[in-house]
Amino acid sequence: DYPDAGQAVVGADLQPSQYPASLEPGTHVSVVAASPPQQEDAADEDAALDNAVSAQVQSITQVDDGATLVELLVDATDATAVAQAATAGELALVRTPHGGM
Repeated sequence: DYPDAGQAVVGADLQPSQYPASLEPGTHVSVVAASPPQQEDAADEDAALDNAVSAQVQSITQVDDGATLVELLVDATDATAVAQAATAGELALVRTPHGGM
């Protein structure tokens, strides 16, 4: 089965400034918040992307509007925070050696 138990796949719609040009499937990255989280609801605090999250790029798709759709394989415990940051356009990818930062 894909993804494996304890993992999740999260999609992100990224602009060129949010990821390195050398990104390719299989690349190990750290997912970081591109701006400080703005917490208005205490229930959201547990899901905020406060620290870098290790991930692996699964696929990259260029779209007509200049954005890039990136699928990231992350630990299931980090999936909600990564998805919320991606939806808000507040994440960036940093290329790292295998195993993360």
